Amino acid sequence: KLLGALGILVMGLLAAFVIANWSVLVMPVEVSLLVATINAPAGIILLGATTLLLPLLRARRAAARGADRLRDLSLRRLVLLAFATLAALLALLASLERFG
Repeated sequence: KLLGALGILVMGLLAAFVIANWSVLVMPVEVSLLVATINAPAGIILLGATTLLLPLLRARRAAARGADRLRDLSLRRLVLLAFATLAALLALLASLERFG
């Protein structure tokens, strides 16, 4: 919840920054595309690129959460198997002591 609130705060500050500097962000400048040079508002290009990256970051975070859940489940199964094996060995030792 804290991380979500922090994200909202940062997005709000970014929005305020964009609004306060809108005239500078839309000012055309010479932008190199490596093979050509164009006049375009670099601020808008960067803002658009940032907006396009957000869904990718969210998808990556969701995939990481899914991997964590899978890892937790695998670890839980491994621990349960280890305890079941230990219980079987203890039962075997107890039965050997009775007959030995």
